Amino acid sequence: MCYTPCGCLLEFVPYILLVTVPFLGSFSGTELVLRLSLLLLGFIISGELISKHLYNVLPHLKLCVLSIVLVYLPMSFIPYAVVWLYSWLLWLLEPVLLTAEMVLALNCVMHLSHGCVEKIEEDEDQAWKWKLLLSVFSAGCYALVAVIVSVVYTEGTDLQFWMVALVLSFSVLLAAHNMMWMSHQGIVSDVAFVTLSSLGVLYIMKEEINMVKSPLQTPSSWYRYQSKGSMWQEAYKVINMSIDTAQVAMLYIQRFLRPLVITMLCVRLYSIIFIVHRAIRNMDLENDDLDLEDMETGAAPWRSPTLMKCAIVVLVTQYTVRLFERSSSRHMPFTWLDTVLPDDVILGRVLQVLLGNCFYIWRLYRAEDWQWSHWLSPGD
Repeated sequence: MCYTPCGCLLEFVPYILLVTVPFLGSFSGTELVLRLSLLLLGFIISGELISKHLYNVLPHLKLCVLSIVLVYLPMSFIPYAVVWLYSWLLWLLEPVLLTAEMVLALNCVMHLSHGCVEKIEEDEDQAWKWKLLLSVFSAGCYALVAVIVSVVYTEGTDLQFWMVALVLSFSVLLAAHNMMWMSHQGIVSDVAFVTLSSLGVLYIMKEEINMVKSPLQTPSSWYRYQSKGSMWQEAYKVINMSIDTAQVAMLYIQRFLRPLVITMLCVRLYSIIFIVHRAIRNMDLENDDLDLEDMETGAAPWRSPTLMKCAIVVLVTQYTVRLFERSSSRHMPFTWLDTVLPDDVILGRVLQVLLGNCFYIWRLYRAEDWQWSHWLSPGD
């Protein structure tokens, strides 16, 4: 916990510097993003390893260390083998993130809908408000579904449209199944959101394929990235960069700032914060000697836990690297899948749709025991 303005600033320094990751990456390439991310992770971990007694003697020690790192420590200090291994670990993290964002989004909506049902059963006089809320939410979901279907029909390929049609057919069968056999457990808003999330994933797949088929020009500064200076020196290079190179790099920034990209990043941030926060909470629950007050103090996910800060840094790095490499069609692992799958299908997104629907059906049959796990139950 911070007690001084300087302490509060230092506590959020990793998040502040994280904003520069996509900006510097668009001008200097993904290798710089990886090196900067490793420096941030090193700063976070080393800051926690500093002895508290030493920190009491030198309260601005972390600020001094950070200044030295930014001004003097060259990014070439990190061996290329470490950067290469880190990049592959980020690629292997993609299936985990695809699973987490789909499962946790569905789990969140299902918890909220079950909460509305409980309010309806507890207070019949106010039940109409909660029923209206569920109806409005469902109508909003189906309105967005109609928009996605229209966009995929006009802009997508035949195979992508048939996949959308298949999802819609399955959703109709699922809604009929709930009305006839699972009327109590199957809430109408859940089916609406499952349909929306499934079609939303297919829409994202279409946009990602268009991104690969229409790659951006790679800035010449990506190839001239030889002298890997400190973060301050790299920022100075950006300021003195030619206008032509800067215009090309700004296209990557514009792609990063698209509403769809920002929304996907927020969903992943929610997923990683939920997972790490729940892991910390579950470890605290297993500690019988921990007071409730201490657990509540340590439960704020944005504050001190080192694991939370490292997880957010890794997630933003992974997302930025994936976006920029897909936008430039450079260094795409597992290219052998292109010869197996149609060029308008992404295997990970298709599996994500299947996983989401399977998870919903599985949770549907556990509706009577929907707080079955410390990992997926609401946080107190």
